[in-house]
Amino acid sequence: MTDETGSKKMKIAAALLLTAAIGLNVQAADTPKAPEKASAETTGKPLRCITTDRIMSYSVESDDTVRLMMMGKKDVIMKLRRNCPQLHYNNYIAYTPVNGQLCARMDDIVTRTGLPCRIGTLTEIPRGAPTPKGTDENAPAKNKKK
Repeated sequence: MTDETGSKKMKIAAALLLTAAIGLNVQAADTPKAPEKASAETTGKPLRCITTDRIMSYSVESDDTVRLMMMGKKDVIMKLRRNCPQLHYNNYIAYTPVNGQLCARMDDIVTRTGLPCRIGTLTEIPRGAPTPKGTDENAPAKNKKK
């Protein structure tokens, strides 16, 4: 086998691996995350909706979490139902309020790339408090037997 043939085979193998990795990444982004367990001191007050006029600013903390700094002494942690690819990288959200509100499990935010991401939960916490883990109390129950 010549060096040129070996080089072509290596390039093809690398391209196949890259394609497989991209496919796995897209599949992982579409897969719902498992809920985390929460302790009493790490949770805040679950909210159904927030009034968008009270939002002063926001901070994208990860691909599934946005901290909304509200008027007053409270923040709201917005957890998305699934990872929203490149949300943290672009550090940008847009939303269209309905009747001046954003509601958990009903409304979406939109990333800079135009990808809509459903709001899973809204949790009110004291200003400056660390982001609570497992703020999924008002998320829908999955695989519930009747």
